[in-house]
Order: sequence, then C-alpha cells, then structure tokens
Amino acid sequence: MQAGPKAAALLAKEQEKKLVLYRVYQPSVSLYSEQVIRKEAAQPGEWAYVRIDRLDDYLESAPAGSRRVIFKQAPAALVETLDAQNGNK
Repeated sequence: MQAGPKAAALLAKEQEKKLVLYRVYQPSVSLYSEQVIRKEAAQPGEWAYVRIDRLDDYLESAPAGSRRVIFKQAPAALVETLDAQNGNK
C-alpha cells in the first residue's frame, strides 16, 4: 500500500516541487519527499497529493484546464496547479 505514496513523494522530491495535501493524512509522503507538507490550496506550479478515490472531486473543484494529473499509482495521485490566466506552470 506504500508503493504509490512513496513513488509520488520521491517524484516530487526529484522534480523539486512543493507538495500540498488534499483531504488526506499521509505522513510518509512528507518523510519521503523530505519536506513539510501542509493542507492548503495549491498555488500555480505546486503539486497536490490526492488519493485516487478523491481525484475526480479535486479536479472538478477548479476551472477546467487549471489542473493537470502528473502521476497516478494507487492509492496516490499528484496534480499540478497551472496558472489560471494562461494555463502555464
């Protein structure tokens, strides 16, 4: 069960991306990514750690095209928040 969260955290660490959590408590993600992760709204360029069973809810809670799925491996997903004005990172 830890394979998805660990892989997600290591990818964020490798890409030097700040992570935020969406409706989840997963301390191991903080450990593997070597960063303090907060439960807050993701800003453009940041990645949100989301459980796959909440992914559709997370994607639908923002304007179309403002979020992009970067990674999916059960039970974890990483979603990048794009710049709302031009769709860029």
